[in-house]
Amino acid sequence: MQIDHPNTVLAANPQRRDCTRPSLPIYPMRILSPILLYAFLHNTFRIFAYEIVDNFSGATFFDKWDFYGHWDNLTLGDVWWLNRTQATDQKLAFINGAGNAVIKVDNASDVLWNEKRNTVRITTQSAYDLGSVWIADVLHMPYGCSVWPALWTMGTEWPYNGEIDIIEGINEVDRNQLSLHTRAGCMHTTPPGGQIGVSGEANCSAPSGCTVFEQKKFSYGRDFGASGGGVFAAQFDASGSARFGSLDDYVNSTWSTLPSIWYWPRGLIPSSVYSAGPTSSMTLDDWGTPSATFPSTNTCNITQFFGPQKLVLDITLCGTWASLPELYAPQCNDSGPTGICYNDNVVGPGGRYDNAYFEIPYIRTYTTRAGMPPPTTATVTSNSASPTPGSSGSSSLDGGDDSISSAEWNGGQGTVSSSHTWHSPNPNDTRPFKQQTMAPTDTSALKPTVHKSFDVEKDVVDMKGKVVIVTGGNTGIGLETVKQLLRAKTRKIYLAARNETRANEAIKSLAVEGLIVPGEAEVFWHKLDLSDPKEAKASAEEFIQKETRLDVLINNAADMYSLDIGKYGVSTLHIVNHISPYVFTKTLLPLLKKTAQEPDSDVRIVNLTSMAYSQVPTPVSYKKVEDFNVKYSYRPFAGLIRYANSKLAMMLWSRHLQSQLVASESLGNGITVLIVHPGVVTSFRVKTPFLEGPINALARVLLGMVEPNVGCLTSIFAAASKQVRDERERYQADGGVYMQDAPVPGTVKKMTATATDDQLKEDLIATTEQFLKDIGL
Repeated sequence: MQIDHPNTVLAANPQRRDCTRPSLPIYPMRILSPILLYAFLHNTFRIFAYEIVDNFSGATFFDKWDFYGHWDNLTLGDVWWLNRTQATDQKLAFINGAGNAVIKVDNASDVLWNEKRNTVRITTQSAYDLGSVWIADVLHMPYGCSVWPALWTMGTEWPYNGEIDIIEGINEVDRNQLSLHTRAGCMHTTPPGGQIGVSGEANCSAPSGCTVFEQKKFSYGRDFGASGGGVFAAQFDASGSARFGSLDDYVNSTWSTLPSIWYWPRGLIPSSVYSAGPTSSMTLDDWGTPSATFPSTNTCNITQFFGPQKLVLDITLCGTWASLPELYAPQCNDSGPTGICYNDNVVGPGGRYDNAYFEIPYIRTYTTRAGMPPPTTATVTSNSASPTPGSSGSSSLDGGDDSISSAEWNGGQGTVSSSHTWHSPNPNDTRPFKQQTMAPTDTSALKPTVHKSFDVEKDVVDMKGKVVIVTGGNTGIGLETVKQLLRAKTRKIYLAARNETRANEAIKSLAVEGLIVPGEAEVFWHKLDLSDPKEAKASAEEFIQKETRLDVLINNAADMYSLDIGKYGVSTLHIVNHISPYVFTKTLLPLLKKTAQEPDSDVRIVNLTSMAYSQVPTPVSYKKVEDFNVKYSYRPFAGLIRYANSKLAMMLWSRHLQSQLVASESLGNGITVLIVHPGVVTSFRVKTPFLEGPINALARVLLGMVEPNVGCLTSIFAAASKQVRDERERYQADGGVYMQDAPVPGTVKKMTATATDDQLKEDLIATTEQFLKDIGL
């Protein structure tokens, strides 16, 4: 996977020097010995064979792969990589009528703005050590604007043990790009005559990795499938020779020029590959010169920088490469009105992804004894038919009766283990940006979190019997908040969200992870559309009809990107981030107050704001509705400041609300209102043109972005910690407290003078109430 320009016009192919075989007249032994050695090597080289390890084909193709089951936290693509049950049910991973495996992007659903599109990422359960060969027969590969597919490998301790990109491209490019990714210290020395492709970046720890640009036509994209596809192969070996091509090729290569990668169009597949069956061994003597060769030299010792590798096959959309304006615009300028990858492709109907699929007759792995993988510990079983052999020239893209049954997959769960410690982006980390942000392949890594002095399992109050609402709880930090609340055994959690389909998918994923326990810890969808205050009020009224208590309300949902003026003549940012949550909460207050009157009650309202609130230029005014629409066009990053203005309003309203609730009588222990900045989390997605691409990567480092399962901890502390209960009066005093993400969740931060301006607060409440009155609320 990488972030480099894939389609630069490059120089002509390097020319391979020919080596002439000597004749064998009678020579003195000192002359004859090298010739005899040459003959010995020639014979040995020709008969060397790799033994089959895994044959992924036919009905059992998916049986030894793990499905990722998480959003794309690798390249920030706008996708959800489904688990196996979900992918099977939605027919995004299946065996078609031709017996070939298909993984694809959802092309049937309409995706709402700010949502992600479903697709698939799978990883082999086995890891393959040095001394391995991998072959993939591909009939069709994904292509189209925003589409970013890849077949690559990752070390079992990734990224420390390296990565090899075998297939990768974006948008409408027509040639493949191959690369290695390593930690600092590995440089790609182009072998003289040892590869067909043209080398690009030489530093393998650069964001792009060390790259080679394929020179063969139809190696990627639209024309690849139209011409019948082809076969890709990679040799991962450093045992003494490259073992490719003829002895002439061997003599001209370095002693250990590996890894190497080949591509052959359908009509030019070598006989050793074309005629191989599912149990055959594999020789490389007719493979010819590879497309890319990465020599193991004193500038990069392969055994030092690479460990055992797992194969990964995935499709993502947009992300940190395909959405780069300088790459996206030349190829996809006509794909939509905004010129932004996400807006013009991911959002809306799925028909534009009709060609975003892999169709694969087989993937096979081979090894020497030294490269034999250890026995897998996977719990997956299958009673499917035997694999089908060989390559198929036919193609079919319907699920049909040959689709994989979800019953064949043990609840969507596989077994993956890793001893690697995953880190947040660090400016002192020399690994490629993508490698810094990679999460574990197995979503079970998101365990109940111990974060410095706050342990979600030990330091929360008894949540049994409690009812909680999390707005925007179907995705991102909201979903991670729900996970932690379930681990705290919260009785009922309502995902308050607009999109029922996405909410139900989230609930299903929680069930697959084993977090939902019927009768003890359950999750339900509750419809909430914050784009209209009237809808927010109706949602709250409906909730009151179906529940008799509400212990915690977490106003998590927000909008950062809608810079338009809504139908009521008010900024959409203020509607979604301030006015609708204000109405939703105000309508729910009677139920919250009723719950607060119970003995030992501990009712809380958690309002998520942003540290960006402090960037609003002063003086600030909220004396009239038009003040919600200030554009700040005279300032850089005006859109961000408009967002910050709406979050400042959230803070002022929260302080007003806490003051009102403390002053109110007959509330028992009262209601605690807590203002939270959760940190800048990696679910943050930039869609404005001036912040596309590399700025995202820079922002992750400069802002100290964290994963959602860490960012949610401040929300969990506010919603459920024993400390807030035990020190209730302190947290309720002076209009409440502001918690900003810190090494210890719950750390109280001093608010700015603007946020504590009582006159500004009263102006805001008066203007908000007048606006609601004007629209009939």
